[in-house]
This record gives sequence, C-alpha cells and structure tokens, in this order.
Amino acid sequence: MTRFLIAFTAAMMTMVLHAQEPPVSPTQADTLAKWPWSISIQETPFARQSIEITLGPLEGMEYKYHLDEGASMRST
Repeated sequence: MTRFLIAFTAAMMTMVLHAQEPPVSPTQADTLAKWPWSISIQETPFARQSIEITLGPLEGMEYKYHLDEGASMRST
C-alpha cells in the first residue's frame, strides 16, 4: 500500500508540473501537414472591400462574390 501511495503521489506531482508548462503553438509547417486546407498563403496584400446595406423589416439579401481558384476569403 505504501508503494502505491508513493507512486500515486509521484504521478500526481508530475501531472502538476506538466500542467504549469505554457502551451506550445504548432509551426506553420506542422499545421499544414495536419490540415493542408487550413492555411492559405497570400502572396499579395489583402484586398479590402466595405459595403453597407440597410434592410427593412422582413427583408433579406444575397451578396455574391468571386474568388480565384485556390484563393481564400477572410471576413470580420
């Protein structure tokens, strides 16, 4: 029983020590290796477009745009 308690205490202390380590962000290469669709390399500056559409009650709208093949869109 004593050996179990010593082993359990050591395991708990190890977990506490590892819990204090800051998270490590993956590199871009690691991310691309796991999720190749998640990053799009942008060789040109981002294009900015801003529009303001006012809708009345019960009105809707559809906004269409065109992207080149392989391009990505960032919106906020």
